[in-house]
Amino acid sequence: SLGKSAEAEWVLIRKDGSHLPTLISTTAIRDEVGGIAGFLSIVTDVTRQKQAESRFRALLESAPDAMVVINSEGRIVLVNTQAEKLFGYDRRQMLQREVEMLMPAADYPQHPVRRQNFMSNPHVEIMGAGLELWALRSNGSTFPIEVSLSPIEFEDTVLIASSIRDITQRKEAEKALLTALETERELGELKSRFVSMASHEFRTPLATILA
Repeated sequence: SLGKSAEAEWVLIRKDGSHLPTLISTTAIRDEVGGIAGFLSIVTDVTRQKQAESRFRALLESAPDAMVVINSEGRIVLVNTQAEKLFGYDRRQMLQREVEMLMPAADYPQHPVRRQNFMSNPHVEIMGAGLELWALRSNGSTFPIEVSLSPIEFEDTVLIASSIRDITQRKEAEKALLTALETERELGELKSRFVSMASHEFRTPLATILA
């Protein structure tokens, strides 16, 4: 009978000296009394898979925004250099961690449910349209973000790629514009009051002179 299987990635060497990336699945073969009689190993050539992964990683690195890719369990499986810079983590500190580590505590409880709903119907989406989204850096500071979600079919699973952009400067520009508009409105009201008051002050002596 067969026991449990164990999988591991190995790079084998061909006769000509070239490297062959493989996935080796090993299963113990047990005899009638449960002892190990031998092992069955299935070797799968994963060259194309590794090439596809390499191209995908290169694509992530060329993206201008921070890219964070998660699996169906919400764990981070890929990030690019921009994500490291944006969040202040080394990628080894992020990989296999829950994506909620990049969110403020106030948003953490609701996100797993939202993530599960999205995974049940994955589609391209601008996350949080009409809402303010915030992210959390490794130093504890928060900043406003814009997030685009895209599903990626990879082998027999679906991954979610998140394109994350820091919009702090945009928010500051919007705030400055609103402040300028409010100042202009106040100046307009002040000008109207001044003209009205000046008109009243001039009308009184003019009426006397005319009389």
